[in-house]
Amino acid sequence: MVLSLLLSAIIWNFGTWYFGLPASSSHALIGSILGVGLASFLFSGHGFGTGVNWMKPRGVGLSLLMSPLVGFCLAGRLLLLSKSLYQRSPSLQGTEGW
Repeated sequence: MVLSLLLSAIIWNFGTWYFGLPASSSHALIGSILGVGLASFLFSGHGFGTGVNWMKPRGVGLSLLMSPLVGFCLAGRLLLLSKSLYQRSPSLQGTEGW
């Protein structure tokens, strides 16, 4: 199962690269892990979806959604901080023409 999830993620990445489509390797790995977990019911005889601990994909999905928002907010604060430090710096006075 581990080999199949790695091969499917690699094939997906090569396919998107070949066609020039933007893709994320981490998203491909997460999708293949979920796919293997969902397909495991074929071999185990248990119900569909029992091979996945659904709290883990929920946490991963939440972190994938929140990390760009947190990065955007932190980058904005860093930009504002650097702009305020640049305006206050006495050693850079008179260098507006560079």
